[in-house]
Amino acid sequence: MIWRITDNDIKQALRYLKTTNLRLAIIANFKHKRLEYRRVLN
Repeated sequence: MIWRITDNDIKQALRYLKTTNLRLAIIANFKHKRLEYRRVLN
């Protein structure tokens, strides 16, 4: 279970972006009452 967005999550998103040649990834965490999200740019 993910309690918060970690540096490892961001690193994984960056690897995915580089592999797919995409520019933007959005990591969303719905665990808490408020949505936690992070935009990751390549």
